[in-house]
Amino acid sequence: STQSTWECMTAFQLQEASEGKPVNRVVTEWHQKQGLLYLGANAGKLSVVDMHEQRLNQVIGFSETELTCLHCDHLGGTVLFAGFKDGCLRIWDQRQALKQQHHHWLVSVLHHSGRSREKNEVLTCVYKSMTLCSAHANGVVKIWDLRKKAVLRELDIGQTVSAFAVHQQLPLLACILDGEFPQLQLYNAKGELLGSRANHSGPGPLMFHPLSGYLCVDKELLLI
Repeated sequence: STQSTWECMTAFQLQEASEGKPVNRVVTEWHQKQGLLYLGANAGKLSVVDMHEQRLNQVIGFSETELTCLHCDHLGGTVLFAGFKDGCLRIWDQRQALKQQHHHWLVSVLHHSGRSREKNEVLTCVYKSMTLCSAHANGVVKIWDLRKKAVLRELDIGQTVSAFAVHQQLPLLACILDGEFPQLQLYNAKGELLGSRANHSGPGPLMFHPLSGYLCVDKELLLI
């Protein structure tokens, strides 16, 4: 077998694991400029780790609902976006936090209302072009005006999905349709289907490269 050239530089143990609590899902987001690692596991708590000093910097509390996705503003690095299993989106802003003598300050809560309340889970959220794009398990994609806290535009895939990805630069989104025979589909920003194929890669993660036209589907790398 081929030996990996990757080496683990450091490791952290979640407080839940150290206390013997079950951890169902770990959600992470990395901010390169500030050297911050955001991670959350169980409901109610989000940890901020300073990777430069390799220490826990802050713990952000929220209501008892499961965290499902994280995204930070990679340009300014001051705004953190989080999606939850109940369909809500929460936004923290460091600029407001400085006024209140906190590291992060909750500035907005956006509520999603879809055709199926049981499938409101936020699968991914991406901040781009001064708007926030959120994709939900019921197949609904919403473009939010953060100043008005209102939906500018809405796309509906028409089926429940198990994974969503939104490209940060290109007008593309991809999803895996939920069902007995999962389909990988690619759409443009207008909601027009660009391509579809059977998903043979399994139920792993779905993610675009932030700068180029690559799509990662579980262990498979596709050039769009």
